[in-house]
Amino acid sequence: MLQSPLIKGMTVRVILTACCLLPAASLVSGCPSESNNPTVSSSPGAYGSVGAYGATTTSTAPVAATIKNPRIMKDGKLGKPGGALRLAQIADPKTFNYMLAKEVSSTGVLGFLFEGLTEQNAITSKIEPALAEKWEISKDGKSYTFTLRQGLQWSDGQPLTADDVVFTFNDLVANTKIPSDWADGLRIDNKLPKVEKVDALRVRFTTIKPFAPFLRSVGVTPILPKHVLAETLAADSQGNPKFNQFWGLDTDVQKIVGNGPFTIDSFSAGQRIVLIKNPYYWRVDAKGTRLPYLDRVVLMLVKDSDTVMLRFKANETDILDPVQPKDYQLLKMGEPSGGYKVIRGGPDFGTLFLMFNMKQTKNKEGKYFVDPVKQKWFNTTKFRQAVSFAIDRPSIIRNFFRNLAKPQLSAESEQSPFFNPHVPKYEYDPKKAEQLLKEAGFKKAGNVLQDSAGHPVEFVLLTRADDPVRVALTSQIKTDLDKLGMKVTFQPMDFNALVKRIDETSDWDAIVIGLTGGVEPHNGANVWLSNGNMHMFRMKEPGATPWEKEIDQLFAQGAVTMDEKKRKAIYDRYQEIASEQVPFIYTVNQEAMAAVRSNVGNFRYSALAPMLSLASLWNVSEVYVQQ
Repeated sequence: MLQSPLIKGMTVRVILTACCLLPAASLVSGCPSESNNPTVSSSPGAYGSVGAYGATTTSTAPVAATIKNPRIMKDGKLGKPGGALRLAQIADPKTFNYMLAKEVSSTGVLGFLFEGLTEQNAITSKIEPALAEKWEISKDGKSYTFTLRQGLQWSDGQPLTADDVVFTFNDLVANTKIPSDWADGLRIDNKLPKVEKVDALRVRFTTIKPFAPFLRSVGVTPILPKHVLAETLAADSQGNPKFNQFWGLDTDVQKIVGNGPFTIDSFSAGQRIVLIKNPYYWRVDAKGTRLPYLDRVVLMLVKDSDTVMLRFKANETDILDPVQPKDYQLLKMGEPSGGYKVIRGGPDFGTLFLMFNMKQTKNKEGKYFVDPVKQKWFNTTKFRQAVSFAIDRPSIIRNFFRNLAKPQLSAESEQSPFFNPHVPKYEYDPKKAEQLLKEAGFKKAGNVLQDSAGHPVEFVLLTRADDPVRVALTSQIKTDLDKLGMKVTFQPMDFNALVKRIDETSDWDAIVIGLTGGVEPHNGANVWLSNGNMHMFRMKEPGATPWEKEIDQLFAQGAVTMDEKKRKAIYDRYQEIASEQVPFIYTVNQEAMAAVRSNVGNFRYSALAPMLSLASLWNVSEVYVQQ
């Protein structure tokens, strides 16, 4: 979802996906090889490596390290420290403040700098220990006690303790004056968990009810440094925390303090971000060598996906993710001489869709966000259904995705155990589209579609300009809607400016954009809940329609239902409603593909990996480059 919904989450929260983004959070093991679909488990173990209430999961004992109980690399090969990994990303970050980041251009970078109490394995989808070496669950399933590893330090050398965890959740995540999405996936009955310090290394979270997605939602929330950020909670002249302006793009990046494998050494807008090894990072390999292996990660900032491809072909970058379908055959033919491997990971976990701005309220100046005439169209279900029937997905798949995609069927990813394949479907049927429009009171006047009051149906359709495939797909949608008599003005624009329109100004009619996805439906709560901070089609608008209220209820039920079969039935129903009401008109789901150079070790790829790190680097601390 802009899961950055607009993008976010990764945990896997929903974030607005910038597609063609190469950066991310951390990487893993083994020489690159062709990959089948990853195993995605829905068993209780997938919710934290815990089989039952009261059980405990712990990490392996250390071989040697400053950290008393470090996380030891298990799956990867021993690498040689040193070297640099070269990546490319479309668009500059909008912020270096992880609490405020909503787009992958920001979260992709910050994933290198910050980690949470737990992490998700991209190959198995299971939750594993990270900053916390273990956790214990009470018998009633409502209390989680995390124990931090001894000796954890921030990148400035200061100790990382339970105080930082409590500060992150109580003073930042729960702070209603901080416009963050992290709280949306943590609420039960609109209440956040109680978070309290037990001692220097232990923190207890208590929920009002058992919370099935707890470890995926809470554990992956990035822990931020209290000793740096506490003073930023003071109010500015408008009464808002100074934190909301902290660690912006004008900050001295070397002063950003994190707990991940890297820190930022330099940032040159429009050119590059250079990350360097965090000397206080806590992981080690089997010989006790402190990770990460890499000395540096150089992230080139480029203008579009074609430039990303050209940089890889010119041997200026080491990983290309995603591989665009139009480039797949060319890259495959170049494997023998190019010194790289193209990997296929099965259907992508993200979604790509058209949405209409359904807001019906006014701004501070008393002006409607959306023209009242258009409001009526966009809030008519049959209008949205007609648009979905009018989109020629087979042609899009054939012409722009080289048959390396399929129609997107549902709000949940096909590889998720919660995917419902039995939702209402919208196969290409222009006649059906015309019939629905007629039933909704629209009529043709010559070649112009008009509503019942005689207003011609016309609107502006936006998408990101730096992705040629996205531009071509959206252009095809415009052509399909033109055939219905709609006057569609197509306007590609800068990605960050597009996100600002959605997240801040609500100045838009229709947009084609994408969201990241994942295994756990509840991590899309910030998009689907009517009061969610990323409820994009009716952004930050009070009140809810009956079907939105039903989805609210279903998400509330799904969060506290521990039986997996019952949870599946609950989320099946939400997907049915989403398909019936089509607030997101899904287009196509392309195959997840990446290319990696042969001298990059410990790179393990699956379709889930980009959703965790936004660049397949879910285990970057273990990645190495052969010198």
